[in-house]
Amino acid sequence: MDETPSPAAHFLVDDPEVLAGAIQGATLRPVRLSGTPVTSELAQLLMPASSFDFARLGNAMLFTGETTNQGYTLIFVLDCPEAARAFCFSTDYTDGYLGFSPPRSILDTVTPAGYANATLTVATEVFLA
Repeated sequence: MDETPSPAAHFLVDDPEVLAGAIQGATLRPVRLSGTPVTSELAQLLMPASSFDFARLGNAMLFTGETTNQGYTLIFVLDCPEAARAFCFSTDYTDGYLGFSPPRSILDTVTPAGYANATLTVATEVFLA
């Protein structure tokens, strides 16, 4: 008998390509900006109308791409040892920053080593209701 897959997952990764899944449903292209690969941490919780993602990055990174086309995304920056940069908003930010993205928003962000965020993505119909 097949077991139902767990809605929760936790990963330790060295390959920047695995960080493409740092926000559920987004189409991210990650590029490592700092030298030797350092382990990053991802955790995800999938729910019927939303998903919760956590990322702690070992290396400085560049993320480009789009948020999901299926929902609204809120990104809360937990740790940011140096200023990060969101080019799409022309702003620098540190921990305590809350970003809000409607479906298919452009992401182009440089994050420092040690950066961590918590992301909540809510299905469009649920968010609008």
